[in-house]
Amino acid sequence: LNPKSVIIGFVGRLEKVKGGEVLLSAAQKLLKESPSTQIVFAGEGKERSVWEQWAEKENLSHNVFFLGNVEAIHEIYAILDIFVYPVLWEEGFGLSVLEAMAAQKPVVVSNTGALPSLVIDQVSGMIIPKNDPIRLTEALKELAADKGKCIAMGQKGFERARMDFSIHKAVKDLEQVYEAVVNYEN
Repeated sequence: LNPKSVIIGFVGRLEKVKGGEVLLSAAQKLLKESPSTQIVFAGEGKERSVWEQWAEKENLSHNVFFLGNVEAIHEIYAILDIFVYPVLWEEGFGLSVLEAMAAQKPVVVSNTGALPSLVIDQVSGMIIPKNDPIRLTEALKELAADKGKCIAMGQKGFERARMDFSIHKAVKDLEQVYEAVVNYEN
């Protein structure tokens, strides 16, 4: 990977419901205008070989990399400029989105499941319609062209992850539940 290039990444299972085809379609459009951009997929799954073959067939293999499972996943987040999670289904939580936010990366996510509750649109990242490679391309182009916006969104995402999703916050919330139960019984 070239650290001078814009590096866009996905971390998760390489399954159809995760929207890899949407990212590859967006990459195809994006690379026509920004040929030095690089896309990384970290993870394994049933679709890996299909997506690799598609990237090869479309002559994207010099810019699209499939890393497999990565033990030191924090190293992947560290090299990314933008994290993308274009899932097609009702994602229950989106841990990798929260990890990217904690790594101070701007995130682009689909408007499905719990993802819109993690990301504040245009503040800590961008929320796009699911299965929309054109809108994904536009969001990625906008972020890739504005490093200051990426840094600001990454910082806001970090603050949100720390304040709203930390272990300290979870313990405090659980304590409040216990107190409410005890007070209810009294």
